[in-house]
Amino acid sequence: MKKLLSILLALLMVFALVGCTPKQEETPAEGGETPEVAEEGKVLNVWTWNTEFWGFLGKYYADEVVDEYTLKKGDVTIKRTTYPSDGGAYQDALDAALLNQANAAPDDKVDIFLAEADYIIKYTNSDATMDVKSIGVTDFSNTYKYTVEAASDANGVVKGV
Repeated sequence: MKKLLSILLALLMVFALVGCTPKQEETPAEGGETPEVAEEGKVLNVWTWNTEFWGFLGKYYADEVVDEYTLKKGDVTIKRTTYPSDGGAYQDALDAALLNQANAAPDDKVDIFLAEADYIIKYTNSDATMDVKSIGVTDFSNTYKYTVEAASDANGVVKGV
């Protein structure tokens, strides 16, 4: 149970900034041309170091379990990328993926990733994460205070749940 609480409360870093930037308004430029708008992905990519969170997501959130790496929720495809935590493999792969967000195809960007309390600050104090209030997560009354603090940046902005 302690492990479960640790995973559920101190790990999920919500929505990497580059992968979840809001859609820009299309406004015709001078001459009537519409400027290019960054393409949004149709896949929600979740990064994990094991299958525990994925199991909860499949059981309580998804409409369909397609296979061990793919879920469906309505018309959204949810894909899992997993690296073991041994030897820092997960953090190394995640760091590389986050550094490549600008060059990644829309369906390959990291949207949600899990992090543990011992290294979560590395991500909360970076541009790889965003204020969860901007996506409607505002009530932390049923959350352990230390998990909210662990997932907050140096300015107190909560960047994970």
